[in-house]
Amino acid sequence: MINRPGDTRANDEKDSLAVATEYQVLAAWYFNGDNALKMLNRISLAVALLCVAIGTAVSIMGIWGFIGDTGLIWRSLATLGVMFLACIFTVAVNNMIDSKSSGK
Repeated sequence: MINRPGDTRANDEKDSLAVATEYQVLAAWYFNGDNALKMLNRISLAVALLCVAIGTAVSIMGIWGFIGDTGLIWRSLATLGVMFLACIFTVAVNNMIDSKSSGK
């Protein structure tokens, strides 16, 4: 762009670019690549373990007849299974991305 006297567009664009760059630097500093990926892995694995624990409890309650509606049991187990698979796929893809970025 050409800087003309009285034209503040160029300065505004520079200011907005500087602010965007500052936010990117802060985000990169706060969400350091390795820390963010490790945090995502930990959260995903924790949710997967909760799915296994809750699924086990639902199965045992279904076997012993504490839950009378079999449709509820199957819907609960299917929901927990989908959540479990999503968490495992998240961890797997996350580890693939991490290994590609680190050059392994």
